[in-house]
Amino acid sequence: TGYYCAPASGYAVLNGRGIYVSQSELAGKMGTTTSGTNLGNVAPALNKYNGRNGNKFHYATMQGYQLSGESMTAQQWAMKFTNAAISTLIGNYGVIYDVHQVAGSKNYLSGYGSSTEGAYYSMYHYVAGEGFDSSDPSRRKCYYYDSNNKDLGNHHMVVTFQVMAVLCNDRGLIY
Repeated sequence: TGYYCAPASGYAVLNGRGIYVSQSELAGKMGTTTSGTNLGNVAPALNKYNGRNGNKFHYATMQGYQLSGESMTAQQWAMKFTNAAISTLIGNYGVIYDVHQVAGSKNYLSGYGSSTEGAYYSMYHYVAGEGFDSSDPSRRKCYYYDSNNKDLGNHHMVVTFQVMAVLCNDRGLIY
């Protein structure tokens, strides 16, 4: 469904760890409705299956860092976001990006915009982080799996971490 992107991303992340659970079961644990899934429900639902041996998922938002008393610029958020995602991926755990794309913005997920028009439309969407390339530190690449992008034929996508951090700054990262 168009509103199962969080369970689909959770399915991909758990499946990558050899943990098999259906999207519908995850949707129930995450409290998914036709309106979508609340970010605060995703990590606790994943931890019901993967929270052994201290391997627990957490989530962060730019606002969350500010609430903890840490004043942060967008650039500092992008660095913390990138480092949290990369260190989690290095540990062979997937991450989930909670995206907020704004129509016309220069920052958009692959397939949801163009360099001339920007983002085609506004949306909230979860995608599963599946890898990275940091060979060029100034343009680190974020590889992700988009369960909902049927038009492209390939669900494996890439944007820079700078773009992904902007897309997630008011939503969050599950890592």
